Amino acid sequence: MIIDRLGDLESLVPLIAEVRIERRNNPSCHSADKDLNGILKQIIDENFYQKDYEKITSQLLYDQVAYADVINTLISIMESRLFC
Repeated sequence: MIIDRLGDLESLVPLIAEVRIERRNNPSCHSADKDLNGILKQIIDENFYQKDYEKITSQLLYDQVAYADVINTLISIMESRLFC
């Protein structure tokens, strides 16, 4: 839902790159030096979080969002090349 309010995702690319560089040396930030698009693709392909989303996360949302919509957002993030 947040990503819909951000507008032009391309403008975030430099900021995301800078944050990832800064966090690479932080041992508690495991994703800073990983292939995030690959991780997102795996989540999508395997429906890895679907049961958790439907059982837990969806109950915490003020506005209901279908899991299919979440997946479409992840696809948009991958296509935007934010994590390249």
